[in-house]
Amino acid sequence: MIAPLRSAIPVPGYWSVSAFRKKIFPMRKLSTLIVDDEAPARDLVRLLLQQYPFVELLGECADGQSAIERIRRDQPELVFLDIQMPGLSGFEVLRALADQELPYIIFTTAYDQYAIQAFEVNAVDYLLKPFTEERFRLAVHRARTAHEDQLARRWNQQMKALLETSPEPARPRYLQKISVRVNSRIRFIPVEEIIWISAENQYVRIHTATQTYLLRQSLSQLEADLSPENFYRTHRSSLVNIHAIRQIEPYFKGDYILYLQDGKQTKLSRKRAEGLRRILPW
Repeated sequence: MIAPLRSAIPVPGYWSVSAFRKKIFPMRKLSTLIVDDEAPARDLVRLLLQQYPFVELLGECADGQSAIERIRRDQPELVFLDIQMPGLSGFEVLRALADQELPYIIFTTAYDQYAIQAFEVNAVDYLLKPFTEERFRLAVHRARTAHEDQLARRWNQQMKALLETSPEPARPRYLQKISVRVNSRIRFIPVEEIIWISAENQYVRIHTATQTYLLRQSLSQLEADLSPENFYRTHRSSLVNIHAIRQIEPYFKGDYILYLQDGKQTKLSRKRAEGLRRILPW
Protein backbone atom coordinates (compact mmCIF):
# COMPACT_ATOMS: atom_id res chain seq x y z
CA MET A 1 0.00 0.00 0.00
CA ILE A 2 1.13 3.57 -0.56
CA ALA A 3 1.53 5.69 2.52
CA PRO A 4 -0.17 9.09 2.21
CA LEU A 5 2.01 12.18 2.18
CA ARG A 6 2.74 13.11 5.80
CA SER A 7 3.36 16.57 7.18
CA ALA A 8 6.66 16.97 9.01
CA ILE A 9 6.69 17.65 12.76
CA PRO A 10 5.96 21.39 13.24
CA VAL A 11 8.97 23.55 14.08
CA PRO A 12 8.54 26.78 16.09
CA GLY A 13 8.65 29.79 13.78
CA TYR A 14 7.14 28.04 10.76
CA TRP A 15 3.54 27.37 9.77
CA SER A 16 2.42 23.96 8.68
CA VAL A 17 0.33 23.88 5.48
CA SER A 18 -2.81 23.20 7.54
CA ALA A 19 -2.10 26.19 9.81
CA PHE A 20 -1.37 28.33 6.75
CA ARG A 21 -4.77 27.49 5.26
CA LYS A 22 -6.58 28.23 8.54
CA LYS A 23 -4.95 31.65 8.70
CA ILE A 24 -5.22 32.68 5.06
CA PHE A 25 -7.84 30.54 3.31
CA PRO A 26 -10.97 28.63 4.38
CA MET A 27 -10.11 25.11 5.57
CA ARG A 28 -10.92 22.68 2.78
CA LYS A 29 -9.53 19.56 1.25
CA LEU A 30 -8.49 18.91 -2.35
CA SER A 31 -11.93 18.36 -3.89
CA THR A 32 -11.78 15.58 -6.48
CA LEU A 33 -13.94 14.05 -9.22
CA ILE A 34 -13.44 10.70 -11.02
CA VAL A 35 -14.50 10.47 -14.69
CA ASP A 36 -14.29 7.09 -16.44
CA ASP A 37 -16.80 5.04 -18.44
CA GLU A 38 -15.52 1.77 -16.90
CA ALA A 39 -16.82 1.00 -13.40
CA PRO A 40 -13.77 -1.11 -12.38
CA ALA A 41 -11.46 1.78 -13.28
CA ARG A 42 -13.52 4.19 -11.16
CA ASP A 43 -13.53 1.68 -8.31
CA LEU A 44 -9.73 1.41 -8.38
CA VAL A 45 -9.16 5.17 -8.28
CA ARG A 46 -11.71 5.55 -5.49
CA LEU A 47 -10.01 2.80 -3.48
CA LEU A 48 -6.55 4.31 -3.90
CA LEU A 49 -7.76 7.78 -2.93
CA GLN A 50 -8.96 6.49 0.44
CA GLN A 51 -5.32 6.51 1.53
CA TYR A 52 -5.08 10.30 1.26
CA PRO A 53 -6.89 12.23 4.02
CA PHE A 54 -6.31 15.54 2.25
CA VAL A 55 -8.50 14.41 -0.71
CA GLU A 56 -12.27 14.94 -0.66
CA LEU A 57 -14.06 12.80 -3.27
CA LEU A 58 -17.05 14.73 -4.63
CA GLY A 59 -18.31 11.92 -6.84
CA GLU A 60 -17.94 10.00 -10.09
CA CYS A 61 -19.09 10.36 -13.69
CA ALA A 62 -19.37 7.65 -16.34
CA ASP A 63 -19.44 9.86 -19.45
CA GLY A 64 -18.19 13.17 -20.76
CA GLN A 65 -21.48 15.08 -20.75
CA SER A 66 -22.23 14.34 -17.11
CA ALA A 67 -18.62 15.28 -16.30
CA ILE A 68 -19.09 18.71 -17.89
CA GLU A 69 -22.26 19.30 -15.88
CA ARG A 70 -20.68 18.11 -12.64
CA ILE A 71 -17.50 20.16 -13.08
CA ARG A 72 -19.51 23.32 -13.81
CA ARG A 73 -21.73 22.72 -10.78
CA ASP A 74 -19.24 21.54 -8.15
CA GLN A 75 -16.00 23.19 -9.34
CA PRO A 76 -13.65 20.36 -8.28
CA GLU A 77 -9.98 21.20 -7.91
CA LEU A 78 -8.74 17.84 -9.23
CA VAL A 79 -10.25 15.52 -11.87
CA PHE A 80 -9.10 12.01 -12.79
CA LEU A 81 -10.18 11.97 -16.43
CA ASP A 82 -10.35 9.07 -18.88
CA ILE A 83 -9.65 9.98 -22.51
CA GLN A 84 -11.55 7.48 -24.65
CA MET A 85 -15.19 7.44 -23.57
CA PRO A 86 -18.48 7.00 -25.46
CA GLY A 87 -19.87 10.30 -26.65
CA LEU A 88 -17.33 12.90 -25.60
CA SER A 89 -13.63 12.19 -25.11
CA GLY A 90 -11.66 13.61 -22.21
CA PHE A 91 -10.17 16.27 -24.47
CA GLU A 92 -13.65 17.28 -25.70
CA VAL A 93 -14.73 17.66 -22.08
CA LEU A 94 -11.90 20.13 -21.50
CA ARG A 95 -12.70 22.05 -24.69
CA ALA A 96 -16.30 22.41 -23.52
CA LEU A 97 -15.02 23.94 -20.29
CA ALA A 98 -12.62 26.37 -21.95
CA ASP A 99 -14.70 29.35 -20.76
CA GLN A 100 -13.83 28.71 -17.11
CA GLU A 101 -10.80 27.98 -14.96
CA LEU A 102 -9.99 24.31 -15.37
CA PRO A 103 -9.29 21.98 -12.45
CA TYR A 104 -6.01 20.09 -12.18
CA ILE A 105 -6.26 17.14 -14.57
CA ILE A 106 -4.75 13.67 -14.16
CA PHE A 107 -5.48 11.66 -17.30
CA THR A 108 -6.10 7.92 -16.87
CA THR A 109 -6.04 5.92 -20.09
CA ALA A 110 -4.95 2.63 -21.62
CA TYR A 111 -3.48 4.42 -24.66
CA ASP A 112 -0.05 6.05 -24.70
CA GLN A 113 -0.48 7.99 -27.96
CA TYR A 114 -2.24 10.88 -26.19
CA ALA A 115 0.60 11.78 -23.83
CA ILE A 116 1.89 14.78 -25.80
CA GLN A 117 -1.61 16.14 -26.32
CA ALA A 118 -2.33 15.68 -22.61
CA PHE A 119 0.57 17.86 -21.53
CA GLU A 120 -0.31 20.45 -24.17
CA VAL A 121 -3.47 21.08 -22.13
CA ASN A 122 -1.33 21.40 -18.97
CA ALA A 123 -2.32 18.11 -17.37
CA VAL A 124 -0.74 17.49 -13.98
CA ASP A 125 0.01 13.87 -14.91
CA TYR A 126 -0.78 11.05 -17.34
CA LEU A 127 -1.47 7.61 -15.84
CA LEU A 128 -1.20 4.75 -18.31
CA LYS A 129 -3.44 1.83 -17.36
CA PRO A 130 -2.65 -0.46 -15.69
CA PHE A 131 -0.69 1.77 -13.33
CA THR A 132 1.02 0.87 -10.06
CA GLU A 133 0.18 2.26 -6.65
CA GLU A 134 3.55 4.02 -6.57
CA ARG A 135 2.84 5.70 -9.91
CA PHE A 136 -0.57 6.75 -8.62
CA ARG A 137 1.04 8.17 -5.47
CA LEU A 138 3.38 10.28 -7.60
CA ALA A 139 0.45 11.70 -9.59
CA VAL A 140 -1.47 12.62 -6.43
CA HIS A 141 1.67 14.23 -4.99
CA ARG A 142 2.07 16.36 -8.12
CA ALA A 143 -1.54 17.52 -7.88
CA ARG A 144 -1.15 18.38 -4.21
CA THR A 145 2.07 20.28 -4.90
CA ALA A 146 0.39 22.30 -7.67
CA HIS A 147 -2.52 23.06 -5.34
CA GLU A 148 -0.29 24.27 -2.50
CA ASP A 149 1.78 26.37 -4.90
CA GLN A 150 -1.45 28.03 -6.02
CA LEU A 151 -2.32 28.82 -2.39
CA ALA A 152 1.08 30.48 -1.95
CA ARG A 153 0.60 32.54 -5.14
CA ARG A 154 -2.84 33.68 -4.00
CA TRP A 155 -1.37 34.73 -0.66
CA ASN A 156 1.28 36.79 -2.47
CA GLN A 157 -1.42 38.45 -4.59
CA GLN A 158 -3.62 39.20 -1.59
CA MET A 159 -0.74 40.69 0.35
CA LYS A 160 0.22 42.83 -2.64
CA ALA A 161 -3.38 44.02 -3.02
CA LEU A 162 -3.53 44.81 0.70
CA LEU A 163 -0.36 46.88 0.50
CA GLU A 164 -1.68 48.77 -2.53
CA THR A 165 -5.08 49.59 -1.01
CA SER A 166 -4.14 50.42 2.62
CA PRO A 167 -4.56 54.20 2.93
CA GLU A 168 -2.86 54.67 6.36
CA PRO A 169 0.00 54.36 6.71
CA ALA A 170 1.32 54.42 3.16
CA ARG A 171 2.56 51.02 2.10
CA PRO A 172 5.02 50.09 -0.67
CA ARG A 173 3.30 48.39 -3.57
CA TYR A 174 6.08 45.85 -4.05
CA LEU A 175 6.49 42.60 -2.16
CA GLN A 176 8.64 42.71 0.95
CA LYS A 177 8.60 38.92 1.36
CA ILE A 178 7.97 35.99 -0.99
CA SER A 179 6.19 32.88 0.27
CA VAL A 180 7.45 29.49 -0.94
CA ARG A 181 6.52 25.93 -0.03
CA VAL A 182 9.30 23.94 1.66
CA ASN A 183 8.15 20.35 2.16
CA SER A 184 4.92 20.79 4.13
CA ARG A 185 5.58 24.33 5.36
CA ILE A 186 5.29 27.83 3.94
CA ARG A 187 8.48 29.86 4.32
CA PHE A 188 8.65 33.64 3.89
CA ILE A 189 11.83 34.98 2.27
CA PRO A 190 12.66 38.69 2.76
CA VAL A 191 13.41 40.13 -0.68
CA GLU A 192 16.66 41.67 0.56
CA GLU A 193 18.00 38.14 1.16
CA ILE A 194 17.47 37.22 -2.50
CA ILE A 195 20.63 37.38 -4.61
CA TRP A 196 19.14 36.43 -7.94
CA ILE A 197 16.23 34.56 -9.52
CA SER A 198 16.48 32.21 -12.51
CA ALA A 199 13.72 30.87 -14.78
CA GLU A 200 13.22 27.09 -15.04
CA ASN A 201 10.38 26.27 -17.45
CA GLN A 202 7.12 27.06 -15.60
CA TYR A 203 9.01 27.74 -12.34
CA VAL A 204 11.52 30.21 -10.97
CA ARG A 205 14.41 29.33 -8.66
CA ILE A 206 15.11 31.86 -5.93
CA HIS A 207 18.77 31.99 -4.87
CA THR A 208 19.81 33.24 -1.43
CA ALA A 209 23.23 33.07 0.22
CA THR A 210 22.44 29.74 1.89
CA GLN A 211 19.68 28.03 -0.08
CA THR A 212 17.59 27.94 -3.25
CA TYR A 213 13.81 27.69 -3.46
CA LEU A 214 11.54 26.61 -6.34
CA LEU A 215 8.34 28.57 -6.95
CA ARG A 216 5.69 27.90 -9.60
CA GLN A 217 5.46 31.35 -11.14
CA SER A 218 6.77 33.02 -14.26
CA LEU A 219 9.81 35.28 -14.06
CA SER A 220 7.81 38.13 -15.61
CA GLN A 221 5.12 37.87 -12.93
CA LEU A 222 7.69 37.94 -10.15
CA GLU A 223 9.57 40.82 -11.78
CA ALA A 224 6.36 42.88 -11.68
CA ASP A 225 6.01 42.19 -7.94
CA LEU A 226 9.54 43.32 -7.02
CA SER A 227 10.85 46.86 -6.84
CA PRO A 228 12.81 47.92 -9.96
CA GLU A 229 15.04 49.92 -7.62
CA ASN A 230 16.33 46.64 -6.22
CA PHE A 231 15.87 44.04 -8.95
CA TYR A 232 16.84 44.19 -12.62
CA ARG A 233 16.11 41.79 -15.49
CA THR A 234 19.61 41.13 -16.82
CA HIS A 235 18.57 38.39 -19.22
CA ARG A 236 15.34 36.75 -20.36
CA SER A 237 15.95 34.01 -17.78
CA SER A 238 17.58 36.01 -14.94
CA LEU A 239 16.44 38.63 -12.43
CA VAL A 240 19.25 40.03 -10.24
CA ASN A 241 19.31 41.92 -6.96
CA ILE A 242 21.27 45.04 -7.93
CA HIS A 243 22.85 45.24 -4.46
CA ALA A 244 24.29 41.72 -4.90
CA ILE A 245 26.35 42.60 -8.00
CA ARG A 246 30.05 42.53 -7.10
CA GLN A 247 31.76 42.80 -10.51
CA ILE A 248 30.94 43.34 -14.20
CA GLU A 249 33.14 41.94 -16.94
CA PRO A 250 32.85 42.31 -20.75
CA TYR A 251 32.05 39.01 -22.39
CA PHE A 252 31.20 38.74 -26.11
CA LYS A 253 29.47 40.91 -28.72
CA GLY A 254 28.39 43.51 -26.19
CA ASP A 255 27.24 41.04 -23.56
CA TYR A 256 28.64 41.07 -20.02
CA ILE A 257 29.17 38.62 -17.16
CA LEU A 258 27.91 39.66 -13.73
CA TYR A 259 29.68 38.25 -10.67
CA LEU A 260 27.27 38.02 -7.76
CA GLN A 261 27.56 38.03 -3.98
CA ASP A 262 27.14 34.24 -3.75
CA GLY A 263 29.99 33.62 -6.20
CA LYS A 264 27.66 32.73 -9.06
CA GLN A 265 27.80 34.29 -12.52
CA THR A 266 24.98 35.33 -14.82
CA LYS A 267 24.86 36.98 -18.22
CA LEU A 268 23.88 40.58 -18.87
CA SER A 269 22.62 40.86 -22.43
CA ARG A 270 23.73 43.74 -24.63
CA LYS A 271 20.23 45.16 -25.04
CA ARG A 272 19.71 45.21 -21.24
CA ALA A 273 23.13 46.67 -20.40
CA GLU A 274 22.10 50.29 -21.01
CA GLY A 275 19.19 50.01 -18.60
CA LEU A 276 21.48 48.72 -15.87
CA ARG A 277 23.97 51.55 -16.55
CA ARG A 278 21.24 54.07 -15.69
CA ILE A 279 20.68 52.39 -12.33
CA LEU A 280 24.25 51.31 -11.59
CA PRO A 281 26.66 53.50 -13.59
CA TRP A 282 29.98 51.99 -14.64
